[in-house]
Amino acid sequence: MRARYTSIALFSLLPVAAASCGLFAAKDQQDAVVAKMAPQKEQFAQTHDGEESRYTNMRSKLELAESQYQDWLQEVTASQKKSNEFAAVSEAHDELKGNVDKLEADHGALVEWYEKTKDAPSNDDQLKLGQSYGAFGQKQQLYYSSYVDLNTRSMSISTKPR
Repeated sequence: MRARYTSIALFSLLPVAAASCGLFAAKDQQDAVVAKMAPQKEQFAQTHDGEESRYTNMRSKLELAESQYQDWLQEVTASQKKSNEFAAVSEAHDELKGNVDKLEADHGALVEWYEKTKDAPSNDDQLKLGQSYGAFGQKQQLYYSSYVDLNTRSMSISTKPR
C-alpha cells in the first residue's frame, strides 16, 4: 500500500516537474538567444560608429566647401552677378545645396532608426545600415566633386572685370 501511495505521489509531481523543466528550458533558450545576439549587437554598433565617423568627416568637407562658396559670393561684384555664367553657377549651387540638405535629413532619419534598432538588430538591419551609409558615401563624394567643379567655375567668374 505504501508503494502505491509513493507511486501516486510521484505521478502527481510529474506535471510540476515537467513544467519547471520547461521553464528552465525556456530560460536556457532565452539566455542562448541573448548570448547569440550580443556579438550581432556589438557588430551593429561597430558598423554604425565606423560609418558615422566617415560620414561626419565627409560632411565637414561639404560644409567647408559651402562656406568657401559663401565667402566667394560675398566678393562677387554687381557687374559679375549680371553674367549668364554667374546665373548658371548660382543655379547649380542651389540645386547642390538642396541635395546636401536632403542627404542630411535622410541621415538624421537613419540615425533615429539606428537608435530604435540598436538593442536588437537583425541581419536585415545590419544590411540596411551598411547599404544606407554606402549610398550616403557615394552621394557625398558626388556632391563634393560638384563643389569642386563649382569652385572652378566661380574662379572663372572672379577673373572677369569687376
